[in-house]
Amino acid sequence: MIGRIHLASLFVFCAISAAGCGPSGIQLDSSNVGVLDVADEKLKDGEYVDYYFYEGKTGEIVVLDVVRTDGSKLDPYVILFTPNAYAETEAGGLVTPIAEDDDSGADGNARLIARLAEDGMYQIGVTSKAAGETGGYEFKIRTPEQYGFKTAKIGESYEGSVEKDDYKIGEDRWDIYLLTLKKGEKVTVTMEPSAAPEGQEQLDAFLQIDSVELGVDVADSEEIGGAETLTIHAEESDALVQIKAGHAGTIENHGPYKLTIAKAE
Repeated sequence: MIGRIHLASLFVFCAISAAGCGPSGIQLDSSNVGVLDVADEKLKDGEYVDYYFYEGKTGEIVVLDVVRTDGSKLDPYVILFTPNAYAETEAGGLVTPIAEDDDSGADGNARLIARLAEDGMYQIGVTSKAAGETGGYEFKIRTPEQYGFKTAKIGESYEGSVEKDDYKIGEDRWDIYLLTLKKGEKVTVTMEPSAAPEGQEQLDAFLQIDSVELGVDVADSEEIGGAETLTIHAEESDALVQIKAGHAGTIENHGPYKLTIAKAE
């Protein structure tokens, strides 16, 4: 099933002057092949970590992708820190991550979709799920459009179809919609199966909504064969919301649907 994005109590003890701790710069639409090994810095719980810097802009949405390389047994984990993370660490403070991910990518790899709240040099940690893991990885930064993710708006409806070649998380397939909510906005999202092609069963819809900024990870798949509905409220801040339209059961259950995003009172 789908991986859950959550905040954890990982803190960085790396100082900017520490040997071997200097981060590498990485650009949008680029990739870096690296290796976690015993010479790397460690997080407080013993996970080896490589650091990268990315110069982000306010409101920019990026996809951070960490994939184990062929032959590697690494279980990748990616962490996004605030732009001033390195300065805080150099001053002796402990740094809490903005967001992190373990297994939202294909085949249990790490993938984090994030909206950047301010201009600045963001620090990114590429690490592992468990302490002491070593192995090779490839780290990429992409735009949502490069993965086929769709930008959604309040008051709009979208015709889609869950298919076997859609975005993969574990063994499930999803269409991904990204919705940016302003503080105070509240919406209802409805996924309704459309008429199936002749000779094919109707899609058994599965709807999931994630938002790191709102601390939300909810799903609705109770109405077998019917419409699925979820409501989300950006009560205290602006937020990026991931709307995931998928299938219940095996991928053999696939087909068309209609997704509607409506303002809620």
